Formats: sequence, structure tokens, C-alpha cells
Amino acid sequence: MYLTAIFVEPLGPDAVEYMSVIRRVHLGWNCDSPELPESVIVKIPCPTATKDAFESSGAAMEQLDTDSFGKISHTLETKCYRLLQDVKQKSILVPTIYAADGYDSEQPVIVIEDFRNCSIVDMVDGFSEKQLFAVVEQTANLQAFSLRNKQWITVLRDDEGSFRGNFYVYPSIFPR
Repeated sequence: MYLTAIFVEPLGPDAVEYMSVIRRVHLGWNCDSPELPESVIVKIPCPTATKDAFESSGAAMEQLDTDSFGKISHTLETKCYRLLQDVKQKSILVPTIYAADGYDSEQPVIVIEDFRNCSIVDMVDGFSEKQLFAVVEQTANLQAFSLRNKQWITVLRDDEGSFRGNFYVYPSIFPR
């Protein structure tokens, strides 16, 4: 099996691209197989997007190294995806991770399963009761995972120096 076609599209006006360039990539295959994805989401960290996001929020930019913040955030995200992808019990709903490469790789990128039927809930309208219970259930499952599996502590500890060096300014970057 091999790819025969690729088409890239932005996710649309509702997609939030806070610190990355995010695109849906449609994949054409030379065979029909339900295991092969029709599309994936590709997320590439973008220092310019990180800087723009912080500037538009009113953050005090002189106190913040947005490049380091973006790198740390992407690294943490890739490590968490790798950790959760290895969970045998799928009580925590995470997308299939096809690639999760941090800044130590040639091209930092995250390629994940495309949940086409998902949508962002309007913050004013809020969640329905069913949606709220689903969110609480996933939060409880994540908490249970963190109590049973201490590997996440090692994931965080590996980069603790970087986190502390960059996050100590965050309480003071947003004006009151």
C-alpha cells in the first residue's frame, strides 16, 4: 500500500491555531482498507503564531521568551501524546498518534487522527448535560490514570529545568 494523492486544507474559521500551523491532510491510497486514514491532522509548531497569540492577549512581551515557550509546550505535548498512546486501557479518549516529533527531531510535528465529527462547543451556550458528564468522566479517567501510572512524573521531570526557567514569569505577564 502506498499514497497516491495528498490534499491539504485549513481547518476553517472555527479552528484555533494558537501556537501552531494546523492543517487537515486528505490522503489517497492505492487500496481500500478501513485501517488506513482518509485524513489526518498535522500540527507544526510556529514561533510567529505563538508570539502573535501572546501579543493579542495583552501579555507583557518583554518578560516572555515566546520561542522557548512554544518549544517547551510542543515538547510537553509530544511527550504526553506518546505516554497516553501507550496506554493499553483506552478509558482515556485520545486520538491515534501517527507521529509526535519534538524539537530534537529534524522537523517537529504532530500527526494525529482526524476526528472529523467533533466540534468546538460555544462557550456562551455551554455543554449539554450529556456532554458535561462525558467531560467529567474523561477528567476522572485521566486522574485515575495519573494515580496508577507514575510515568508522567518522569516525563515532566525530564524538562523541569526548562519549565521552571520559563514559567516563573507567567503569573505576571497578564495585566490585571
